[in-house]
Amino acid sequence: MYQYFPYKEMGHRQILLYGFHFSFLFIFALAVLRDLYFQHYFNASINLLAWISTGVSYYLLHYKKHEIFTSYIIIAIATIPLYTLIYFNHFGNMVIVYVILIPIAVFFLLPFKDAIIVNILLDILLIGMLYYISIINPEAPIISNNLALINIAFVSILTIFFGIFYHLAIESTLKKTHYFQP
Repeated sequence: MYQYFPYKEMGHRQILLYGFHFSFLFIFALAVLRDLYFQHYFNASINLLAWISTGVSYYLLHYKKHEIFTSYIIIAIATIPLYTLIYFNHFGNMVIVYVILIPIAVFFLLPFKDAIIVNILLDILLIGMLYYISIINPEAPIISNNLALINIAFVSILTIFFGIFYHLAIESTLKKTHYFQP
């Protein structure tokens, strides 16, 4: 196992990047099995593509050492299938909950300025999808629930603040221990 995850020689971002890859491989495999069991073949195909993409990203990370590139790829792998499933399921399942986790992962994996920009883009994407759903299906449960919309806004704001303070805390700690690599 150590040859596939040599954590003793890694910094915190590298360990998190490997962790996201392993987690995604596991979660997407389970999602494919779940979707096949419930005969949701479209969802299974999206999750299978995400699983394959994660495998390719792991290859680029582990064997080609493309850390920054694979950070962006793993964020895209988390975002694109999720938003695709949200769109095609019309916010009809609880997959919206996972939207909350992506911005936090962005702060773990990307440099601070890039994380802020990507999070703003993710918020714009979510707002755009909510607006589109409100036009095509104003009766959608997520649209007609004002409390849910307010909670989504609060979580977006909370995530940005968490990311800022996480970054400051990690940077401060790493500077004190002389491991900081900007």
